[in-house]
Amino acid sequence: MSEPGRVLVTGATGTVGSHLVRCLAELGVPVRAASRNPSTSGDTTGHVETARMDLREPMSTAAALEGVERLFLATPLEQDMAELAARVVDQARHAGLRQVVRLSAFGAGGRASTRLAAVHEQTEARLRESGLVWASLRANAFMQNFLTQFADSIRRADRFSACQADGRVSFIDARDVAAAAACLLTAQSPPAQACFELTGSQALSNDDVARVLSRVLGRRIRYVDMQPGETRAALRAQGMSAWLTDIVMELYALSAAGGASAVTSDVAKLLGRPPIAFETFVADHADAFR
Repeated sequence: MSEPGRVLVTGATGTVGSHLVRCLAELGVPVRAASRNPSTSGDTTGHVETARMDLREPMSTAAALEGVERLFLATPLEQDMAELAARVVDQARHAGLRQVVRLSAFGAGGRASTRLAAVHEQTEARLRESGLVWASLRANAFMQNFLTQFADSIRRADRFSACQADGRVSFIDARDVAAAAACLLTAQSPPAQACFELTGSQALSNDDVARVLSRVLGRRIRYVDMQPGETRAALRAQGMSAWLTDIVMELYALSAAGGASAVTSDVAKLLGRPPIAFETFVADHADAFR
């Protein structure tokens, strides 16, 4: 008999998954933290177990699903991600799970303007057909991207570069996405089929971001806008695949055109508080930029 309330978190070492594991454990929820290369959880609550799960290996997915009631599904940003997600949704249905909460992308939902959003729409369609109780978290660009993509340049040269022109983005802190997922995964009566558009409380241009960084860090940080061609070449030189480079360039173009600037109230509705401000994010991670 399955242990009541156990939640399987896929991508448990990722940007959202790692925060979600912590959120659920602190709430006393039993968690199975799954990833391709599981590491020691560092859990001090006694509520987290780790498991190896490779979405390309159905047997490992079936083993990870055994004895759980709810699933947080985050698929890797790879060319066959729609097929991988569909396979997990089917396995979750056969396993009789009570609920699936899916990490999606801002812009999914019948109006996709990028290939990434269209891929996420395919997964949402699969969930609709599954008969499962599910929710989709359509999150905008993470504030944490500034840690993974730009922190080194900011530390070394007091600058960061992209090709976003003066387009504004309503960046969201991944901690808010994790908190929203935890809220849904612990709800007594979760919505049967729901989509949430998760954004920060304001839309910022990269010049705005540079001003916030400068203010919090106490030194001048500059944003340097690049041409699309040189950005593409730089991404490929870093070893990024052609497919992922195309995805990233589409997202930059969308942002430059203002397509990622909408601000919603869904975070506040779910959490009962405003989203984490970008200034708070920078202050919390200031050492990474120094």
